[in-house]
Amino acid sequence: MAIRYTCPCRAEIRLPTSAVGRRARCKQCGVVFTVPAPVAGQEPALAGHTPEPELTPAIPDLTDNHERSFWSDLAWSFVLFLDPQNMATCIGLMVMMVFAAIASILPIAGLFVGTLTTLFLLAFFLNVILEVASGEEELPNLWIDSWWDLIPPLFQFLGSWVYVGLPAIASLWITWQVIGEPDWSLAYGLTLVGMVFWPAVILAVVIGGGFQGLWPHTIVRTALAEPLAYLVVCAVVLIVPGFDALLDLDVVQAALGELSFSATLAVTVFVGLIDLCVVIIAMRAIGLYYRHFKHRFPWIAE
Repeated sequence: MAIRYTCPCRAEIRLPTSAVGRRARCKQCGVVFTVPAPVAGQEPALAGHTPEPELTPAIPDLTDNHERSFWSDLAWSFVLFLDPQNMATCIGLMVMMVFAAIASILPIAGLFVGTLTTLFLLAFFLNVILEVASGEEELPNLWIDSWWDLIPPLFQFLGSWVYVGLPAIASLWITWQVIGEPDWSLAYGLTLVGMVFWPAVILAVVIGGGFQGLWPHTIVRTALAEPLAYLVVCAVVLIVPGFDALLDLDVVQAALGELSFSATLAVTVFVGLIDLCVVIIAMRAIGLYYRHFKHRFPWIAE
């Protein structure tokens, strides 16, 4: 279970129980504090805590006493939805997605709702990486402090994909200039290579503080910090597009035959829930790679 309490700036903070006695920092006001032990049946508060002078960690180092291995944590990621709170979070996300799908029939309102839902999901997925990396076991809360908080994750997510896609884009332009036509096979190969390094890139962007210092050799060294674990993370991440293709609604309907409206709606919700869980598992795998092997990375975020 997580420790929940309120900072003097009124920000709601959640940390793992292993954080008791350790130093952490409020992301909203920057105050450094020592995490108190939770009081039975009562939400602990920070009103009585005096800010400490030093402000060092970008992400609190609260996982030194983490006893489980990377492999155990990764295996647990596949059953975390059995926890009622995590399942409730997934259902809440699914309800939001269904509402956006229904609203899509409206020309302007549907576009607005769909855009907000997409931004919220991107922010949620990147927050999964961030919280897992800091030692959290439960899924993030669904509430946000401000709608403006949805904008940075969009640029982080899109920017990371543009970064890994640059070699493929450059190859198309170079081959077009040299031989008169783009070499699509080379571009596809470079795209696959870029997808393999995407977990390392998104870690450096989300946890490392942005795109500054995002050099190719830094990304390669991050991936090689623990090669076997990183390959498994890549495999989990690459499962996502595979599931998207396998669980495509047209494919499912072709396999099941003609369905009624209610059955189609039920299948759509079920397929969407499974796809959502797969993406969450992939984001957790990326966060776990940082949690367990950050001491071998060529960059420091804390």
